[in-house]
This record gives sequence, structure tokens and C-alpha cells, in this order.
Amino acid sequence: MSLIRRIANLAAALAQAAVPALGYAGLLGRTVDAPYQVIKTPVVPAGYTFAIWSAIFLFCLVYAVEQARPSRAADPVFRRIGWLTAAAFAANAVWSVLAQLQFPLVLTGLVFLVTFVTMLAAALRVFGGEPALQGADRWTVGGGIGMLAAWVTVAIFANWSVVLAEWNLADRPTRTLQALAFLAGAGLTAAVMIRLTRGALPYALTISWALVGVVVGNLERGDPAVAAAAALLLAALGVLTSVRIRDNAEPAGRPGGAAQANPAGMS
Repeated sequence: MSLIRRIANLAAALAQAAVPALGYAGLLGRTVDAPYQVIKTPVVPAGYTFAIWSAIFLFCLVYAVEQARPSRAADPVFRRIGWLTAAAFAANAVWSVLAQLQFPLVLTGLVFLVTFVTMLAAALRVFGGEPALQGADRWTVGGGIGMLAAWVTVAIFANWSVVLAEWNLADRPTRTLQALAFLAGAGLTAAVMIRLTRGALPYALTISWALVGVVVGNLERGDPAVAAAAALLLAALGVLTSVRIRDNAEPAGRPGGAAQANPAGMS
């Protein structure tokens, strides 16, 4: 079972990177971002932010290679999250196929829910569980998981905002109100994740990247209300991340804290 899990992760990580590349090469439909360039909603970040997919794919491949090493076959971290990440990568590849072949956008939204749920669950187990990731594992294991989980935190709401727009349910004046509601959902999800993942940097930095893209996109499209809301959310999540990182560091940094509380090393 361990071997199947490791192969599944490696194959799915390769697939989620290869499918969009085939689209850009003209070998599999249109480019994956084509539908979202046609239908721009206030929740969709500026176009340049989607370049982060290259980094996400790279770090997910690093993770897939790391977990495939025979020496880590029984690693408890990979046993906790391996099937979740395999499912997320596979769903992401399916999402790309559906988008590139111009299937109804509602199908892409439903498939993306699988990536959303599984990646957030994996991130919670990696960054919120024990033992905490140490050394290089913080990025070789946690990098791809944190980055993809953060990106889908915003992307799932952007995806469904595009679906509603396609159904003509996002005309003004409801468009801005819908955008603020979707943004609030993304912000609440991000706040909970940052709280539970102890301010994990791969997650927090990617959320910041996405929200800066929302700010820039709305300034370009002339929607200052959504831009201001995204900027406020960006600042609030930045403060929360700083607090969680500080709180997580305090027990180890407090002079004699652990030793004084339990001098005999007994529980």
C-alpha cells in the first residue's frame, strides 16, 4: 500500500504540471486560464499572479520525489497526508483538462472542491500536527502543500464567482456585493488556516500573493471597494500570521520555560 501511495503522488504531481503545459503547447485544448481571461470578476486576481502555478508545480514535484524515496516509505508524515495529496494533485489535473477542453465551468468548480478540501486537510495535518516539520522538510515537504492549499483558498471562491458570472448572476449592483461575500469567505478560511497551521510561511506568503493580485486586479478594473477590502484583509492576515509565529516561538524561547514547568522531565 505504501508503494502504491508513493507512486500515485508522483504520477499525480507530474500530471498536474504536464496538463497545463500541453495546453500552452496547443496539444490539449486552450490554455487553462482562457475562460477566466474572458470572464473577469472582482475575485479573480490580476493576470500576473497566476505565474505562481509554476512555483506550486515545482514544489509539489519536490514533495512527490521526497515522499517517493524508499528511506521515507514509513515516514508518519507521509502516511498521514499521502492519500490526501495524491487526490488533490489528481483532481487538479482533472480540473485543468476540463478547463482546457472547455467543459461547463460548473464542472471545474465541482472538481476544484476536491482539491480545496483535500489540500486544506493535508495542510492542517502537516503544519498543525505533531511532530512539527524540521529543517529542509519545512519547504521540501511543506512548501508545495502550503502553497497549493493557500492558492486554492482564494481560487475556489474565484472559480465559483466566474461560474455565477457565466450564469448571469453577477451583474451590477450585485457583482460588488457578491465579490465582497466571496472575499469574506476566502478571508475567513485563510484566517482559520493561519491560526491552525501556526502561521506556516508557505501558506501565509501565498495568501498574501493572491490578495495583492486581487487588489491590483480591482484597481485595474476600476472597483475600489473590493480593492480596499482585499487590502484590509491582507493587512489583517499579515498581523495574524505574525502573532501565530510569535506565539509558536515563545514556548521554546522562554528562558527555562519547559524545564521549570517539568524539571524531572515527567508528565
